[in-house]
Amino acid sequence: MELRSAVHRRFLSLRQPVLAERGELDREVDAVPQQAGEAGSGAGEHAFPNLGKRSDGTASGAGTLPATMPEPFTHVLRVRYGECDPQGVVFNANYFAYFDIALTELWRESVGPYTDMIAAGVDMVVAEASARYLAPAVFDEELAIDVAVTRLGTTSMGTRIAVLRHAASGVGGAKAAEPAGADGAAGGGVVVEGTMRHVFIDARTRLKTEIPPEIRRGLERHLVTEAETWSTSG
Repeated sequence: MELRSAVHRRFLSLRQPVLAERGELDREVDAVPQQAGEAGSGAGEHAFPNLGKRSDGTASGAGTLPATMPEPFTHVLRVRYGECDPQGVVFNANYFAYFDIALTELWRESVGPYTDMIAAGVDMVVAEASARYLAPAVFDEELAIDVAVTRLGTTSMGTRIAVLRHAASGVGGAKAAEPAGADGAAGGGVVVEGTMRHVFIDARTRLKTEIPPEIRRGLERHLVTEAETWSTSG
């Protein structure tokens, strides 16, 4: 609870330039082709018996309005030896795997198992991904990965990710990640900042499809509605 409270405070203390107008980012990757004259994606025809439920089977908030303040989501992992490069730090590309792991766990908590969505005929593809490296992480270090949904369009979603140091306090105990240092050095909070944009597709045709209502409702709990940023280096 202490970590979640600290992360929630972090969400409320940060500011970012307002994203482009809602219609602008609905440009989707040309690599995901649309059939000429396609009349609807059929997304509404999919049945999602298990989506909209958390991993423990309880409702994820389906049928409720988004919270006034976004719920923070944090996934903690420990750096494994094989994820480090010859310099002794986490290899840069592995942070994108960390992003994916955290997003999968957010999905499990807010929507349900990702495989249930695929079984129901919907999948996602990455359209954009970026990372800004502020400090190194090393073998056996615990990292807290914060995920916030920044946009829910018609067929795409945007997320912002922050990888922070997670200070352990004894076996099985933990303290909130330390505040970020002004220079992003070790001992500061933020290690990497990132953004991702995913496009929803029909799992069979691989064409764009609308975000199913059950999934949208689950993700709205983590939707950032105010201009925010996670910049720490000025």
